[in-house]
Amino acid sequence: INAEYMGYMGDLKETYDALDKLLKDDAQLKAIAKDAMAAIDANGDKQLELHEMEQFIEKACGKFGVKEKPDKDMIKKIFEEIDTDKSKTITEEEMHKFIKKILE
Repeated sequence: INAEYMGYMGDLKETYDALDKLLKDDAQLKAIAKDAMAAIDANGDKQLELHEMEQFIEKACGKFGVKEKPDKDMIKKIFEEIDTDKSKTITEEEMHKFIKKILE
């Protein structure tokens, strides 16, 4: 086993420990959800609509040079997964639950 491998394993353990700590810190996860909502919520109504998510993903992909952007069907499927009450909007609480779910 070489030093590079050991360094990688150390980094992996640090990442795991950081995620584990984050998952146990509900206040931090809620803050992340609030920040995500603020970044995506174009009209400031504290709810996300599908078109806002589409616009945000389009801008983010452009900013980071992503060539293969998710299509509208994929974005809609993700939106519908987050929108657990099927209200056609995503609340901060739904975003919080989704972030927690993807980190678990």
